[in-house]
Amino acid sequence: MGLFSRKKKQKEIDDWPPMSTIVRAEQRLRDGKEIAPARTAAVIYRHSDENPYLKDIEKNLHEVLSTGPGATRTGFRLKDEQGGLKWVLLEDASFADLTSSVFTVGNAIASNGAKDRLIAAVFLLSFTHGVREGDTRSLLRSYWIFRYDRHAFYPFVPTGDKEGDRDRPSELQLAKLLRREGLEVDMTLEQWRGMWGMPF
Repeated sequence: MGLFSRKKKQKEIDDWPPMSTIVRAEQRLRDGKEIAPARTAAVIYRHSDENPYLKDIEKNLHEVLSTGPGATRTGFRLKDEQGGLKWVLLEDASFADLTSSVFTVGNAIASNGAKDRLIAAVFLLSFTHGVREGDTRSLLRSYWIFRYDRHAFYPFVPTGDKEGDRDRPSELQLAKLLRREGLEVDMTLEQWRGMWGMPF
C-alpha cells in the first residue's frame, strides 16, 4: 500500500467543515443519477497498544458509535494492515450518518492522545459511467481520500493492485466535477498519494 509519512505537528483545525462537504456533493451526484448510493468508508491509522484508547479501540468505538444521544449506530469492523496500520471499516445506509461516523472515529482517536497517528479517511463513490472522453465503462469506482494533515479530499482511481496502477486522467476529471459540487478538493497534485490494496 502506498502511504505517506506524517509531517511536523500541524496547527489545530476542525476536520468537520472540510470533511462534511462530501455529504452535499454525494447528494447532488446521487440525485443526478451519476453515482450509486455510497455506503462504505474507512479510517486508517497507525496502531499502538501503548495508547490505552487504541489498545481497546473496538470497545471504545462501539461506545461512541452505538450509545448515547445522537449515536448513528453505524456498523464497523477492524482490519489489521502490514506495518502496524489498522483500518476501521464502516458501513451505513445513510451517507450523512456514514460521514458523521467517520468524523466521530477520527475525532475520538485524536481526542485520546493519538491525533498524530491518523493517516486518512477514505470514501468509496461508484460512478455509473466513465468521466473522461472515450471512457465507455459502465462503472467507475473512485476513492476519495481525506488526508488529516491536509484537511481536504483528493480522488484516487486504481487500475490494479500494483503501486503506480492508477487512472490519472479520470482523477483529474473527477476533481473538477466534485469541486463544482462543493467538495473541498486538494488541488496540489503531488499530494495525491496512492493507496493501493484497500480492503473495500
